[in-house]
Amino acid sequence: MAAEPESETPGSETGASVRGRRCGGRRRVAQDDNDRASWTPEHTKTFCEIYCSQIDNGNCVRGVMSKSGWKEVTEHFYAATGLLHDNEQFGNKLRNLKILWQFIQKLKKASGLGRRADGSVVAIDLWWNQNTQGKSHCKILKQGWPHYMDELERMFLGVAVDGSTSFVPSQQNPVVDIPSEGEEESEEEHDEEDLLTPLSIGSKRTCSTQSTRSTATSPKKVESPAVRAMVSQMKDFNVNHKDRTAVMEGFLSRRRKDREEEKAEKMALYDRIQTLARECGVTEQNTNLWVGVLKLMKDADAVAFFLLSNPDGRRGLIEHYARDDVAAPTRAVDSDESEDEFDEFIISNLLDDSEDVAFMYGTLQFAMHPNKYCNRAEYREVGLGMSGLEWVGRKLANRKACYNMFRMTPNVFYRLHDLWVQNYGLKSSAKSSSLEALGMFLWMVGAPQSVRQAEDRFERSLGTVHNMFYKVLKCVVTLAADIIKPKDPQFTTMHPRLNHRRFYPFFKHCIGAIDGTHIPVVVPKELFVQHLCRKSITTQNVIACCDFDMIFTFVLAGWPGSVHDMRVFNGAMTTYNHVFRHPPEGKYYLVDSGYPNRLGYLAPYRGTK
Repeated sequence: MAAEPESETPGSETGASVRGRRCGGRRRVAQDDNDRASWTPEHTKTFCEIYCSQIDNGNCVRGVMSKSGWKEVTEHFYAATGLLHDNEQFGNKLRNLKILWQFIQKLKKASGLGRRADGSVVAIDLWWNQNTQGKSHCKILKQGWPHYMDELERMFLGVAVDGSTSFVPSQQNPVVDIPSEGEEESEEEHDEEDLLTPLSIGSKRTCSTQSTRSTATSPKKVESPAVRAMVSQMKDFNVNHKDRTAVMEGFLSRRRKDREEEKAEKMALYDRIQTLARECGVTEQNTNLWVGVLKLMKDADAVAFFLLSNPDGRRGLIEHYARDDVAAPTRAVDSDESEDEFDEFIISNLLDDSEDVAFMYGTLQFAMHPNKYCNRAEYREVGLGMSGLEWVGRKLANRKACYNMFRMTPNVFYRLHDLWVQNYGLKSSAKSSSLEALGMFLWMVGAPQSVRQAEDRFERSLGTVHNMFYKVLKCVVTLAADIIKPKDPQFTTMHPRLNHRRFYPFFKHCIGAIDGTHIPVVVPKELFVQHLCRKSITTQNVIACCDFDMIFTFVLAGWPGSVHDMRVFNGAMTTYNHVFRHPPEGKYYLVDSGYPNRLGYLAPYRGTK
């Protein structure tokens, strides 16, 4: 006969205490202690270690745990702690650990705070209260980094998003750095690094047109086996040296710690002997007997006998050693300092590998010399066609061709070029012209085209293409900081378009609109999970604000596509609070339904467009 289910009332724990669970193929009834999530530091570390073991077993791929993986986590955690938790409890703990790891990444980059030897943050309670609102479990970092930091790195590195890639063009934010001109040759010589260049996507990249073909060649320059072998040996040597140094430093620190403990024990023993001597009536006023106490301390056997005696016996020992004809026992002089110096001398000699380092680096330089000077790649053979600058000039002479290639008319092209040259530091170099650099940049981002296609079309090395692209990109970011801002930062006037009867007086206090969009991107495979959006493509989640002239006044880019719009919105409100123009009292933005309907931000009713 089936048992009648018990009714649960608010505050009752009967349902949780008798809930049956299946674990290891058997039906178990969890007790009260097992049902509650008791997350002590030891239990948290155990959970992290079990989770990492599932990563090693292949049950957790790119941050997604399989059903069999969660089942093994439950069983192993129960075997290790005796606590039986369900997937919901483990999931909640996993989310809290992810928030904790993200907060740790933020603390590592924070400035203006105190630091311990391990890099953890030292701050006042007020700072912790202000920065841990809504995540009170992060206050455990006040005592230092958790002892399961390595496990957290394995669990969330490359999976969790910490917002470090987000960027807002502003005067306070630094612009992108570009390599110097001297790096062009090294880019060409070590071309194997460019194998990681993202592949082209889109129908416009499937084939090359006649106008983008050239006879330029880019011979592959591969490092010699000797250099590769020496680089591998250098890596192993550095790892071994680091491990050996850590072991020796750990040994020295343990020796020092043991001696400090011995010294502390000795001082405690002296203090106890003095206390027992005072109980026998021997004080500092009686100098003769007090000297006897000093002589007694130098005899280890007498000290042990003194501690085991009664007060009368102790006083008799002190009086015996206080006699002038009784000399203090002679023993070896304490040589802690000399032992410290000896340990440091031995360790410094064991760690002195200057000769090995000199030999390794000398051998590396010897292997690199023939690779650099005797095995050089052939010079680039420039085709009989037009150079990159000539091609840009030809397109600028034809209005339609200029628009097709650069997505702008020749007049706009020259105006943009002159603006960047005069105000934003776009300059020609000995190897390239500013016109060619701008044309290459617009051709690559407008079509779009890949770096290797630009190398073929402009007959430039990959290093030169890289430098020219980032030279123009730096001007773009600097220009964006000057133009992506509201015309009226204080929002004191109403836009003329709001005077129309369709909008007035309903939107008379509106100052703009905020919405987000997903921009497709190509990312390395280790960042695939972070950028995978709900459309099953890799994107960046971008939030933008515009006024009623359809002009952008704020743009926040860089957030991976897996992040919810609300998190991007909170990042704009907190991290970039100094750039984002908050609505003044009585004003508001129109926002999408994915954003909060709060003071200063008006969202539509649910189910409406």
